[in-house]
Amino acid sequence: MSLRIYRRHRRVESITNNVYEDDQGKTLYIVHTPWALNIVNRTTTVTKALHDSPIDSVSRSSSSPARPYSPQFDDGAFFTSENQREGTCTSIVENLADADANSSDPVDEGNTGNTSPGRPRRRSRSSGEHTNFIYLAQIDWRVFKSTKIRFGTGKYSGQEVLVKDLFSKEGHAQRRSLFFTGEDGKEYRWRIFKRYCELCLNDASNTPIAKFHRAKAFSKERSYFEIFPSGLNMVDEIFVLFIYADRLRESEEGGGG
Repeated sequence: MSLRIYRRHRRVESITNNVYEDDQGKTLYIVHTPWALNIVNRTTTVTKALHDSPIDSVSRSSSSPARPYSPQFDDGAFFTSENQREGTCTSIVENLADADANSSDPVDEGNTGNTSPGRPRRRSRSSGEHTNFIYLAQIDWRVFKSTKIRFGTGKYSGQEVLVKDLFSKEGHAQRRSLFFTGEDGKEYRWRIFKRYCELCLNDASNTPIAKFHRAKAFSKERSYFEIFPSGLNMVDEIFVLFIYADRLRESEEGGGG
């Protein structure tokens, strides 16, 4: 069974400022980009929700421990000390999640109170439910220099990687491909089109790994990002790189490319 990830809200910068949820309305990720005077050079932080999962048990069970998102750091900073890896989210991520429950922003292509297909009902937080948010990555967007990604987990955990070193590229604005080597050592290819992007294995099989499905205009269905069974072993890695790929697609679409 594949995993479908929905954006909770329709808003300006919906890719880089949103709550991402499953088909039951349960928060999976929060992607946050603070407003800045310099609208070109901004930083996006990607965090993952762990529902009723103690941070310590997650960190100790992984070869590349996930790092709890902690509020005392600037969005441009990176978690390097042991103190910065302790604690749970008590500031910006919680504020986003709590404010979201009372938000008046329209839900993406649908009202979550409707249980028809493609319109998941938003889950309310029960008194006994506890959610931790762990840091996955930060993306420093650049125009005249290479964008860079700081990873909190996985193959590049603790490293800052330039996009020009992470991906090799080919194609043009109408149809661009980004090639990269995944944590499993296999080569993958993002295919970026004007209105959607998709990920596949870069081999003779072209096995589909993930795809963004854009809802038709005026449709009651919701747009969603789908990760197929062949990609479920690397969901976090795929999601972080999807944020980069889809933001790239959107910027080219907005520019008429």
